[in-house]
Formats: sequence, C-alpha cells, structure tokens
Amino acid sequence: MNKKFFIIVLCCSLAVLMCCCLSVYGALNLKCQSCGSTSVRTYTQSSANGHVATTVCNNCETVVLRGTVVAHSWNTSHICKTCGYKGSHSYSAKITKYPTCSSQGVRTYSCACGASFPEAIDVLDHKFSYQGGTKDTNNHLLKCQNCSATRYEKHTYNSSGVCSVCGYQKKSDTSTHTHNYQYYDMGTGLKHRVKCTECDKTELQDHNFVSVSNNIKQCKDCKIQDLGYEEDSSPCNHTRQYYQDSDKFHIVVCMQCKHLYRSEHVAGRSAKCMSPSTCEYCGKVLKAALGHDYVFDAKETTITEDTHTLICDNCEQILTEKHKMNGNICKVCGYVGTAQTCPHASWWPATCGQGKKCKYCGVVFSEPLGHVWKDATCTTPKTCTRCKTTEGKALGHNYIYDEKATKKSKNPDIHYFKCINCNGSKSEFHNMVDGKCTVCGYEKVVTPQTCSHNWKAATCDAPKTCTKCGATEGEALGHNWQAATCTKPKTCTRCKLTDGEALGHDFIYNGGTKTQNSHMLYCSRCSTRRAETHKMVNNECKICGYTCSHNYRYDKDVTKEKGDNKYHYVRCRKCNDIKAEEHTSGEKCSICGREREAIPECEPSKHNYKYTPTSDGSKHIAECTICGKTETQEHRVETDALNNNRCTACGLVYFDSTKGYTNGCNHPKKYSILYNSDGSIDATYHLMVCTDPIEPYVAEVPHEFDGSGRCTKCYVSKKCSKDYTAPGHPVYISQYKKLEKNSSNSDKVHLVVKRCSVCNITFNYLEDHSYNINGVCICGYENVGAQKCTVDRTIEGHNPVLTGNSTIVNYREHRLYYYCNLCNRTFGKNEAHVYNEAGVCSCGARQDNFLCEHSSENYNLDGYDKSDDINKHIRKITCNICKAHAELREDHEFTDKKKCAKCEAEFVMKIKTNKTSLIPGEGTQLSITHNGDENVTFKYESSNTNLFEVDNNGIIKALENTNAKATKATITVKAYSGSGTELASEKFDMKYETKSKYTLTVDIPLQAYLGEETTLRAIASAELGNKDGIKWIINGSTVNQPKDSNSIKHIFSKLGKVQCRVTLSINNRTVTETRTVEVIERKTMLPAESMSILLDESRKILNVESLTIISGNSVIVSGNIVTAVELGTTILKDEKGNTYNINVTNKIIPVTDVKIDLGRNYDAIFVGEEVQANIIITPSNTTDEVTITSTNTNVASVTNAGLIIAKNRGKTIIKVVTSSGEFKKEIEVKQENLKLTTSTTIQLGVTEKNYKVKIDETRLSPKTLATLKCVGNNASVAIVSQNGVVSAQANGSITVKISVTLLNGKTKETTLKINVSDSTRATVGSTKYDKKEGINESSNKVYIYFGGSGAAKNGLNASDNKNIKGTTYQDTVIVPILKGNTDSWANWNDVVRDMEILLQSEEYADKEIVLVGYSSGGYPAAELALALAKKGRAKNVTLNVVDGVQGNGVNDCIARYDKLDEAGVNTTIYASNASKTISSRTRAVGEAFAEKEDSNIHYGGKLDLDHGQIQKYAQDLLTKQG
Repeated sequence: MNKKFFIIVLCCSLAVLMCCCLSVYGALNLKCQSCGSTSVRTYTQSSANGHVATTVCNNCETVVLRGTVVAHSWNTSHICKTCGYKGSHSYSAKITKYPTCSSQGVRTYSCACGASFPEAIDVLDHKFSYQGGTKDTNNHLLKCQNCSATRYEKHTYNSSGVCSVCGYQKKSDTSTHTHNYQYYDMGTGLKHRVKCTECDKTELQDHNFVSVSNNIKQCKDCKIQDLGYEEDSSPCNHTRQYYQDSDKFHIVVCMQCKHLYRSEHVAGRSAKCMSPSTCEYCGKVLKAALGHDYVFDAKETTITEDTHTLICDNCEQILTEKHKMNGNICKVCGYVGTAQTCPHASWWPATCGQGKKCKYCGVVFSEPLGHVWKDATCTTPKTCTRCKTTEGKALGHNYIYDEKATKKSKNPDIHYFKCINCNGSKSEFHNMVDGKCTVCGYEKVVTPQTCSHNWKAATCDAPKTCTKCGATEGEALGHNWQAATCTKPKTCTRCKLTDGEALGHDFIYNGGTKTQNSHMLYCSRCSTRRAETHKMVNNECKICGYTCSHNYRYDKDVTKEKGDNKYHYVRCRKCNDIKAEEHTSGEKCSICGREREAIPECEPSKHNYKYTPTSDGSKHIAECTICGKTETQEHRVETDALNNNRCTACGLVYFDSTKGYTNGCNHPKKYSILYNSDGSIDATYHLMVCTDPIEPYVAEVPHEFDGSGRCTKCYVSKKCSKDYTAPGHPVYISQYKKLEKNSSNSDKVHLVVKRCSVCNITFNYLEDHSYNINGVCICGYENVGAQKCTVDRTIEGHNPVLTGNSTIVNYREHRLYYYCNLCNRTFGKNEAHVYNEAGVCSCGARQDNFLCEHSSENYNLDGYDKSDDINKHIRKITCNICKAHAELREDHEFTDKKKCAKCEAEFVMKIKTNKTSLIPGEGTQLSITHNGDENVTFKYESSNTNLFEVDNNGIIKALENTNAKATKATITVKAYSGSGTELASEKFDMKYETKSKYTLTVDIPLQAYLGEETTLRAIASAELGNKDGIKWIINGSTVNQPKDSNSIKHIFSKLGKVQCRVTLSINNRTVTETRTVEVIERKTMLPAESMSILLDESRKILNVESLTIISGNSVIVSGNIVTAVELGTTILKDEKGNTYNINVTNKIIPVTDVKIDLGRNYDAIFVGEEVQANIIITPSNTTDEVTITSTNTNVASVTNAGLIIAKNRGKTIIKVVTSSGEFKKEIEVKQENLKLTTSTTIQLGVTEKNYKVKIDETRLSPKTLATLKCVGNNASVAIVSQNGVVSAQANGSITVKISVTLLNGKTKETTLKINVSDSTRATVGSTKYDKKEGINESSNKVYIYFGGSGAAKNGLNASDNKNIKGTTYQDTVIVPILKGNTDSWANWNDVVRDMEILLQSEEYADKEIVLVGYSSGGYPAAELALALAKKGRAKNVTLNVVDGVQGNGVNDCIARYDKLDEAGVNTTIYASNASKTISSRTRAVGEAFAEKEDSNIHYGGKLDLDHGQIQKYAQDLLTKQG
C-alpha cells in the first residue's frame, strides 16, 4: 500500500514539473491571438485581496495571459514586499503585562504583518481586606488583594465588643494595670513597636541605642544600627524609607538590613512662584515658594477705566487690580481720570500766565491774571510786580561829574558823580596825571614821601599799591593754584583765574550696579556715577558683561516702521533688544496678523526648487524660490564614486553602521533617534547629521550613555534590567497628584509618582502635604488654615519689614526690598529718591548725577534762587537733551562780596558772650552763628591789647596790668570768605575790672530764665571783709547774702531787663556794683529722635522728666534741660528708655513744615477733654524755637508741649510759631452726644453673628467710647455683648439699650430695635427674590425654588409658600419673584437672566445648585439649568421638575430636554396623575427619557397625587430639618 502511494505521488510531481516548464517556454514565446504580434509586456495588478501577473499585447492591448491571484506578503509597514501595495493594519489587542497597585500594565496591539505598539494600563487601586494574621489591641493588618501592600486599620467593634472585620475580642479596661512592654516589630524604622504581654496594647518607642564600634550605635531591642553620617560599605538594593530630620540631612532607613544613616538632602526642581524646592527623596522643603513679584510694565499692561494689570517678574502671571488713585491720577500706572470724575481736591492758583488749574486733571477754571508791569530802572529791568517776571535789561546808570558834591566833600582825595536818571551817586579817587585829575581838574603834587597812602591790597599779579601816589610795598602774592578736576580747570583760589580746561570725567565700569537696561559707570578720578544703556553685542554687553534672558513680545510700532513684507519685529521686554522674525505660515501670521500676499503657484514643470535635508536626515525639503511652495520629498539616492549613498538633489551622504564613518569635520551636528523596521527605537545607534552647507551627510553612530543610562546626544534611555520595584532604579518625581475628595486621608497626604529615568517605570508613594505661604500644597490641595499670610501677593496687606537693601533703578527711583515677617515673602518696591542736605539719597544716588538718564555734561545752568533755608540757595539746571528740570539746594558761597556769589543772599552773623566784664586773669568764650559755608573764617581784635587779648578760637582773656587806666576795650569780630574777602564785622565793649585794695567782684549771667532758679555771685576782697553782709537790691526788693556764702539763689518773675545792685558797707565806706540781667523764657523743644541745638543754646525738652548722657560730650544736662557746650553729637536717654541724637551746630536749620495730628480722623475735641496733640515738625532737627498758642483761649488753651484743653463749644486755631513762620490748624470743640448712624429699627438675618451696633463715634471722646455699654432684652432672639456685638439666634424682635458716661459724668442713653428673621428680600438686576438662610453654616448647597401661579409673585409671603416660610432648612433656599403673568415665557426670561448673574457671583460660584420647578416654574428652572451648564457648571447643577415640563407640544418638550441631556445636567422629572395638559406632557417626556440608556434625564414616575397635591411634594424636595 505504501509503495503504491509513493509511486502515485512521484508521477504527479513529474507531471506538474513538465507543465511548469512548458509554461515558461510559452511565456517566452507568447503570441497575441488577435493581431498575431509577439511584442508583449507583463505587469502586476494589485487589490486588497492580493496581486496577479497579467501579460498584454503592446500592439492592440489584448490580454494574452493572466496568472492566478497571489496573497500579499506584508512587511511591518503593511506594504506588500512583492507588489508594493499599501494596505491598512488590522490590530488585535492582548494584555502582555497586567497592572498592579504600584505599576502600570501594558496592552499590546498586534497586526498580522508584524507591526505592534504598546498602550499603558492605569495602576490598579488597592483593595484592602483582612486575610488573617496580625492584630493587636488597637489595630488589625489589612492586605491588598492585588498586591503585597499592607496597612493597619483600627478595630470596628459591634455591641459584643468583637471586631466585625478580624474578630478580635475587645479586652477589659487595662488602664488600671502597668503595661509590660516587650519588643514586637520594627515599626516605622525610626521607632520600633512594643507590645504589652497582658493587654496586647502596642505603641512606638524610640530606639535604645548603645555604642558598638567606630561611631556605630545599635538598638538593644530591635538591633537596628545607626551608622551616623556614613552609608554602609556595601550598599543594598532594598527598599529604603526616607524621613525628614533637619534642614541639611534626612534619615535613610533600610528595614531589611536593619540600618539607618543620615545623608544630605538632594534638591529636586528649583523653587518657583507657587511651588517650593523640595528634597527629591524625603520631600523636605528646602526653599519656600518664591511668591509672585508683581511689577508694573507699561508695555505689557492692560488699562481700563477701573483697573490696570501687573505682571509677575518671575513667571509672567498677570494680576488685575483696581487703580490706586491719588486725586485723579493712578499712582501705579498713571491713568488719568476725566475732568467729570476728578474730585478737584487741590488747585494750582491762578498766575499771570495761567488760570486756576486742577493739580490732578489739569482743567483750567479761570482766566490768567495778566502781568502788572513796573518800568525798568537803572538797576532793575522791566518787572511784573506779581510774578517777578522780567523783560529786557536794566537801563544802567548814566553818571556825570557832580561838581557840587565834590566841593562839599571833606575828603580832598575823591570826586563824585551823579546819575542823571535816578539821582544815584558814586565816588572815585582822583585819576591823577602829572599832578592833575583828568576828570575834575583837581591839582595836587603827591609824592610817596608826602602821601597819606590809601593802600589797595596786594593781588596775585600786583603788590600792595597806593591808589593816590602809586607807591608799592612788598611783592605780588602769586597764584595759589588748585589742581584741575573733572568739572573745573586748574584754578587760583585767590583770584579765580583759570588755566587750561577741566579734565572731564573718566567713566569706567568697576563691577557695580547693573539692571535690565543699563549699568552704572564710575569716574576713576572723582567717583561721580552715571547710568549708561547696555552696549549689546551678540546678547552680551561689551562693557559690563550683562546677558539678557530674552523675553520677546511683538512690537507693533517697530513692525509698522520697518514695513517689511517677510518679517515682523519683536522686542525684548527686559533689555529692549529688537529682532526680526519671519511671518508664521498660513494665510495670516499668527503673531502680527499680517495677511500673506497671494503668489500664484508655478506650473509643475517651472518650479525652481532649493533642497535642504530635514533635521534627522531621513528626507529633504524642496522649496520653490519663485512661488514659495514647499514639500517634503524622499531622497534620490545614487551610489557615488566612493561607493557612498548620496542624494542627487540635496547632496546628503548616508553612512550606515556597517560602513562606519570618519568624524573629521568641525561643523555643528544634530542628533536624532534611529528607528528599526518594526518601529522600535534602535538600542545601539542614533542618527548624526552634519550641517555642512557644502557637503552635508548623515551617519549611524553608537549611543553615548551617561551614568544614568541616558544617551547624551539623542537622549534615548537604556533599557533597565531591574525588576518592578523602586530600589536600584534611578527615579525622579514625575507628578504630584491629589487624592479623590472622598478619600479618608485626602486632607493629609497626596500621591507622589516617581518615574525611572532609564526604563520609564513609575512608582507611587503617599506623602504628607507640604504647604507654601498661600496654604497650597505642591499637588494643588488647598488648606486655608495653613496659609501663612491670607492676603494677596502684592505688598499691601502684608506685614512688611524693610531689609535695608536697595538698588538704584534710574534717575528717579530706587528699589527697596522688604520681607513679610508672617510668611517670609519678599517684595521689591520702587520709591522715589529722597535726598538729604548733602544731596545724597540713602541708596547712594546723588542729586546732581540723576537729573535724567543723560550725563551731567548735557546739563545747563538756569540760574540761582533764594530758598526758605537761610543757609542755602537753589541751583536750577535743565538737561539740553530731554529738557528735564531740577532745583538743587546748595550752601552759599561768600567770596569777594558780602553777598552770596550765586544768589546774592546777605551774610548773617550773630555773636554771643556770657560775660560783659572780666577781672585780670579771667576769660570767656565767644559763640558765633552764621549762614556761611565751611570756608568762612573769623578774626578777632581787641582795641586795647594791654587789657584784653583774643586768640584765634575766640577766647577773650583779661591781662594783668597794674598801670591800666582804661576801664574797657572794644572787641571786634570779622568774618572772611574762603578767598579772604571780609563779609561782616561786629563790635561790643568788654569792661575791665581793675583789682584794687577794696574790690567787690560781681558775677551774674547776662541772661536768666523766667521762673528758674539763678545763681548770683558777689565776692568781697579780704581788705573789705564781709562783716555786715552783702546786700542785693533786685527790682526794689532787698536780699541779704549769707555771710558764709559767696552767692544767692534767685528766681526772676518778670520778663525783660532787670537791674541788680550789690552793696557792701564797712568802716563808713560803701562799695557798690550794678549789673543788668535780661530775663527771658527758656526755649523748649518737642522730643524727636534727632534734634539740633545751636552752640551755647539751652533748651528744655518737653514731655520728658530727666535725661542722662549715653555717649558724647557736646551737651550737658540737668533734669530735662539740655545746654550745648561744643560742636558734635551726643546721645541722650530719658526715664522711659527713649534715646535722642542731639546735634550741636552753629548752622541755623529752619522749619519747613509742621503738621498737627490729634490722633483721630476728625478735627474736633469735646468740652472737658484734654488731648495731647502730636506736633510733627519738619525737619525734626530744626534749630528754630517753637511756640504753640491758641487764638481763642475761651474755647481751648494749649501748652507748649501740645496739650490741648477744651473749655467751651466753638472754634479756635492752634498756631505753631517758629523763627521761619507760622503754621495753623483749626479745631472745633463740640458738646458730646450719643447718636446712632443707622435708623432706630434695623433688620438682621438669623445667621448674622457679628453685627456691630453702629454709633456716631465722631460725637464722643475716646474716653467716653470706652464706657459704651449695650444690653439686649431677649437673649433667645439675639445675644448682645457689652461692646455692641449682636449674634442672632432665632426669629423675633429685640430692643438694645445703649448707654455711655460722658466727660461731665452724666449718663446718655438711646435704644435700637432689631428684627431678626431667617429670610430677607434682595434684588439682582430687575428681579427681586426672597432668601431663607439655612442653619448649616458649612453647607455648600443652595436651593432655587420656582413655584406656580400662586407662588411666583409674592415670594415667601405667597399663600402657596407658607410651607417653605415656616420650615427651618439646613441649606439656603432662594425663591425668585415674578412681575408679570406666569404663563408668559418672556416674563420668565428676565428672571432667568438675573438669577444666572446671581449664581455666577462670587458668593455662589462654588456652590452646588439644586433647582426645583413646579408647574409653570418648570420652564425657568430648566432654562436656568441650561444657562449654567453653558457656563461650565453642569456637574454642580441638579434639576428637579415637578409637573412642570413646558413646550409647544410633546416633541418640542423632548427637544428642549434633549439639550439638557446633551449638556450633562442631572435632571429628574416627577409627574402627577392629573389630566392637565402640563401634567400629561410631563408624563410623556418622563416616559420618553425613561426608555433611553445612559441618559442624564431620569423619570421619577407618576405619583398618586393630583396637580395641587404634588406642589407640597415639590416643596418637600428642599432639604429641611424637623
């Protein structure tokens, strides 16, 4: 049998072979049966079912031979390998890796062609259950059914004390016994768990470490080892747990190896505005979230009538805030309101050239006053008497010789002139030529021997010279050169002659301040600074090296100016760099909106293509240089002479990995991923593209993996060979995820997703929330209680503390830096420069350096003016470039005139001395005050140097001179400028008290203070003795000086000059001395942190009892009296610990401003009240004396310390009088009165807990307000606190009795009636509604009830709504009120619109909305639900329609509710059994949707109630309590 079968098979095979041979032969010799031609061709036809070979005649196209259909042979791209036919993949799915609770699964889709791709399957949720095993006194151990995860759960006991989960029997009370704990398990690793052997109670205990070796400690109980700060010498790959330990370290615990150690935190991502920087392992916050740093950017802001926007300097988040108006101008963005809205709070007064003008909006409200001209004179030009404007020049004197005046002159050496215009006169010395005056003809022969010389002082160029005879004496002084500076040439300090030019500034950059726009240059010679715009080259300033991290924004103005068809222009908002960008593709540029000009496409044969390889080298891009058409094409590869594959179009050479390549060029290269034929990434090679424009090539080169397994070129990750547990994987935090709200611990922890950087596996961990200063965790969970600051991210509202750091921004501002001491948030705030007397700001900016951004070389001097400070004048300068203007305060310069060389202010000098007589050997010190600069010097002269000498320091000393006959001498003090010119001269007489045999020496001060004890001294010489006593006669009163004393104490009671006579009678001889003392009031000062006193001046510090010296010796103190004794600064401390800097100066510092603050927001006090006003004097270190008075002492008096005593009703003016002027403030004295600011009856809601009784506090003194007492008469309705806080409890009425005790001791009372109700009526838009508050304050739900015709018009007062009005609800219920007919949908539309506005407001934006519509109220309820759904609130809107489906027929109703269904609104329809049309339509629609699957519309069924009865059912859908 087998033999026969073999023979048959063999024969068949031979037959088939012969047929094939004949077929081949026939194909080679085919002949067309139609035309007989043997010229044929064969081609392949393809379809989805396969391909077939067909042979046709080339002559007549007749099919000669057709083969059989052969199935396609697909490659992984589903392209037939034989015919090239491209089919469609047909994938089938199979789970190749099942997901677990800690890792994703993989579902692989495969096609028959071999193509496949993976899809991730989400991580499973843990399914914990008790599966037997561990349980103790408090917990049992649950295990996940899907994985090996475990967690402890507290027992849940039934009534028998048995846990319903694990069956654990609750033990009896163990609180009476002492636990016997023994080690149980490892616990958390940081602590181990112990268990009581008697009651099974467990708890965590600290490890009991003992030292074992080399700083290694081991717990005696659980044997875990503490390795300190060193890892185990053989690190394990076990799961490690990380715990926060300190700011620098965390603790790492391996439960399997039983060891722990400390390692440094590893910072994850850097801190951003709203997220902190945390440790990658333990989650420790290493740096708090930065918080937004909002700044105003004029180029980026959006300004409206009410708001402007700020931009965060770090993350560019936008903040919209309301304008901060200063009058009519926003002080942030500069927005100017309209004249109609301006409060016109401050006016510029009308001037000669300008009418009365509002300072804020600029509106002019009157005509200019016009000039009042005074004609020009010889010395002054034509001048306006009102504004001092001048026109033209002074006429100048027209002098002629005045013979008459010359003849009257007693001085023969001069002649006179007079002005024929103003009768002014001047004199001159004769101009003698050959003994005769050339002017008046006076003749006199003068020789140096006979001349009474009139010497002219020597100068730099000429010696001392007589103006009469020309004689000289000595030599010329010669120039006293001062070296040239940056701004001044070489100058003689004596004659001001200059030589050469100023050196000019040598500005260099020395590493100082640099901002986004500029850097600060410093002069190497004089330290002058100026800001200079960056000199940017290739994004780097060639001066300071600043580089900008550009933030480009489209610049419309530059683009318009350039007018480029191909490009638009962008500007960096940081450094103002401008660059061109090509318009984006498409019909219109997405950046600038420019429409692309239509260019007709070339005919296919006329394109002029330019070819460029793609970035990965796989293809090239062809771009027509004529019409701009682009397309991506395959390479046209041919083998070149070097046997390389080269594209004939783009010239790219391709090296495959088998040929290798020689990387000999230095051109930039790009790298991309190389894919295998099955679509997978090649694990060995990537593509490298050389961008050589002449000879580009692409090569397959090996990956270059770093230590983390990632290629440093193409960033492909090496496959990880580790298992699916975290240890050993190089993980990073991929995501922080909030837990679902219904999770039991979502308020405590979040999910951390870590991802392996090598194999992309993810690992999930639970981690405690970590909040930033806003109370927001990095996962997005918000906890208001964790907020460190509850205010927004601008500085307003925080508790900012100035850091002391500042940077110069520009010539107008510097930036101060603050931090909030509540939340540690840092802020930067720009503020205007404030210059001190030296013209220097606290930030270092100099007033003369920062007129504008231009250098001081461009400044023009406009002149000088006198200022309100007698020590200074004002220098006015203007920038020639930008016309910026400034007025600078400078010290006077007194040179060769007695006036300031700049402003012509007169020099002022005052001299004081304590004594007017001296005895031989006695001395006294002169005190001088003046308004000159530091270059002013003084010289002192005595008219009789035999009696007195005066040294260079102004100390006068009486000399021993037994032959002296004179009794006094004149002391002269002269002031000189820096150049030696005399500025002023003052004289006074000093009496010389000669020593005789009978001398009575009297020493009293020149001045004494009113009401203060003064020491008067009188000493008799030994020859006189003091037997009968010395008598003082003062103002007619006799005072005997004790015999054993040299002085008396006296209190002067009258102001003015008082004569004091001293007599001593002995041996019929009487010696008498008389002195005069001036009695004055002692000057007082209000205490300030910094105060100035003129040298030798004495002041009483008010409101202070005693002072002590901490440091310095420029003053002496006695009680609260401070006396200046030498120049310098002394620090004093009062009895309360306050410190004061007392500066003793000889410069007069005038008061410029005074503010009187009563410490309240209204300028009124009350009869019988004493108010200590805060007198704020600017500057606080003034040397002016300050006197405070009241213009009407019958109304109120005031002490010099600012204590105002109110006496009677009326008004008075408090005047602060200083040496520099008067400052006034009007105050009103009122009678106290108790009055409410509300009506005597008010309405409160039942949920109101903090209403404050409102009284007019401006009618009562603070002392009276402190006696406020409020008492309620019904605590069941509302509880009233003594200070007037009302907490509503229930519906009803209450009367509050309010009383105060007035300053006069009388009691004043009034009453307030309060009605409490749980419902209130309000209005939104044109719709009124009743609101009934729920009793659950934490409720997040609100109900809106739309009733039928009997309920819609009167709200809760409608008869149909009695059930709602009388019910107490957990949640708030709102009942809208309809104006018109309830059957009119148009009437309801306004209500729907207004309720939508209400529910979209901030109060309800996050609330869950439940809509209930009954009968005709069903229409507005459904419309409102649909409107809210369109606003994106479908998920928190629920709709209940009760017998209220409305529409034009059933089909229209269904169509309307289809929209609700599509919008995702959860809707339930309830119907009655009534035969009404609305009832039947409701049933029809409900039944229609009941048949639909997965619909959001649910049918509650037909209830066994009629249309009227079902209304109560609708109202019962509102949640109620009791």
